Amino acid sequence: MSDALERLDESARRADRGADLSAEAAGCRAIVYVPEPRLLEVGARGAAGIARVGEVIRAAQAPGIERVVVVLPAAAHPVEDERALRETDGCTLVRSAPLVDELADATNLHTARSVWLARGRHIELTSRPALARSIRAALLWNELRGASVGVPSERMEMAEAMRRAAAIAGATVKVHATVPAVSRVVRMLYGWLGVRPEAETLCDRLGAQAGAIA
Repeated sequence: MSDALERLDESARRADRGADLSAEAAGCRAIVYVPEPRLLEVGARGAAGIARVGEVIRAAQAPGIERVVVVLPAAAHPVEDERALRETDGCTLVRSAPLVDELADATNLHTARSVWLARGRHIELTSRPALARSIRAALLWNELRGASVGVPSERMEMAEAMRRAAAIAGATVKVHATVPAVSRVVRMLYGWLGVRPEAETLCDRLGAQAGAIA
């Protein structure tokens, strides 16, 4: 996520977790708020991961603040204070699917020889440039004040997403797309060995979230 923000080519000040957002906003022209370093983590924690929305609204009142951009998961249900966010002067919600780079970062693919995933499970992913373009538009275009902007994304099978993540990570892991029955047998073998592979675990969670939304 930080790499996507760096693509904005804007002078930026980063607030640490737990910092006073109103104090940090002093002297700034805009606020770009992301609840977690990874959108994957926001999806995992649900509304609990967006607990500081009220602080963002208060920080928006700081002198000199002209625009506020709040990045939320595309798949998230409306969060508490979302209506207040929309009514905050100069605020735009940017809803984004997870970044394919985040999938690479969240799984230690270098330690795995192979990943077994069932066919038919899909995920929406976006890219750092697409997210950066959407945030820039939210910062610059007056017609997006009070609006919700969707970042363009691509729907793909989970196995293809993992292959792209492996390519970004430079990992040589083999990603197998199999019928669900074979995938279940492989998971049973992992269970007997007391192993819970990180990549498969993450894909299970993402697939469950996508199924709940669909």
